[in-house]
Parts: sequence; structure tokens; C-alpha cells
Amino acid sequence: MSNYIRNVGNPSSITFISNPFMNVDTKCIAEQLSEMLSLDAGQVEMEIVTLQNGIHLKAHKARENFWCLVDIERLSGLCTAATKVANLFGSTYLCESVFSDMNYIKNRHRTRLTDTHLQDSLRIAVSSYSPDYNALVASMQCQASH
Repeated sequence: MSNYIRNVGNPSSITFISNPFMNVDTKCIAEQLSEMLSLDAGQVEMEIVTLQNGIHLKAHKARENFWCLVDIERLSGLCTAATKVANLFGSTYLCESVFSDMNYIKNRHRTRLTDTHLQDSLRIAVSSYSPDYNALVASMQCQASH
């Protein structure tokens, strides 16, 4: 994993994944991607040329789900590279989001939080759960008068 992260640090391969139709040295990009993923550089270079010459895919290059439209069987190396790069940035976003929430929760007015309370607060902050208040109110039993 550390080897993967060290090799991803090359900005030209990441830039190629985000914009595969820009003018690049295909041999250089193929070598970087093949080193990063332990693939055959010749195969990756052919996949880059095939991708860049695909008129159908070029029409959809601006879409967010571009790599979902690519044929995985024909361009398996490039799809693998795109998936790994996307996963790397997705997990970084989650870490930064939780860290930001933690800084918001642990402000100068709330300095005596226990680790358990901080964990519970973070879990609530990053959760997408939204309670159904109407159902909760309907299920409550009112106190009977005396």
C-alpha cells in the first residue's frame, strides 16, 4: 500500500485519469501507470491509444461517471487505475470531513470532552441518518390525567 501511495504522487498520471483526452506522452503515462499497478506497459499504452481514439467516449468525457462508461474488458488496466485513484481521493475526503467535524465539536468552549463522548458526537456528525420525527411523536404515549 505504501508503494502504491508513493507512486500515485506523480501528478501527470493523476491528471491523465481526470482528463484522459488531453495531449500527453502516452509512453510516459503508460510506464507510470504500469509501474503503479504492476501491469504490462505495452498493454497500458495500447489501452490509452484505444481510449483516446474512441469517438463515443470522447463525447462523454466531461461526465462525472466517465469511467463507468468505459468497457472494463477492453480497457481493464485503465479502469483499474481510475478506480484506485478515485478510491484514494474518496477516502481522503472522508478523513478530512471527520477531522473538520472533530475540530468543530472540540472548540475552546468544550474542552472537557471524554473520548467516548467525542466518538459518539463524531458518529452523529458524519451519519446520514435522519429520524422520522412524526413516527416518534405518534408512538409516544401521552401521560393520562389524574
